[in-house]
Amino acid sequence: MKNNSTESEDELRSAYDLKNLRVRRLGSGRKSFAEAVVRLESDLIFMNYIATDYKHIQLNDEQVPYIEGSTMKVVELITSHLAYGWSPEELHFQFPHIALGKIYSALAYYWDHQEALDDDMKRRLEKVDRLQRQAPVSRIAQQHKARGIK
Repeated sequence: MKNNSTESEDELRSAYDLKNLRVRRLGSGRKSFAEAVVRLESDLIFMNYIATDYKHIQLNDEQVPYIEGSTMKVVELITSHLAYGWSPEELHFQFPHIALGKIYSALAYYWDHQEALDDDMKRRLEKVDRLQRQAPVSRIAQQHKARGIK
């Protein structure tokens, strides 16, 4: 006689590769797990991407460049490259889920579209600054100020 965990695992085996955490079957044909349907984010979110001339770079509906096969925006990778001076190899070490070839493609995309992406980063930083100025002072900041801590 099988125990419950083995039974549940056996029921899921055909829909999921549990060892490598990969989906084998999508949609309503999947089995449930302990009376809860297992849903993965990739099943629930559909985004349209437009191919670019750069092998691993795609544009979403808002024309924002993303690294193919990830949720990382090119500008996020470039921010790390510029802020820390990380080489492509260091970027790969810091973001191991992004293949080195994709990192080089993102860097090439940035250098070919530097003005637009720099403007985008500047706009984002200005928005963060504006939101920080508008936000009320936190309790911990008030306590630090009262104690003379900067």
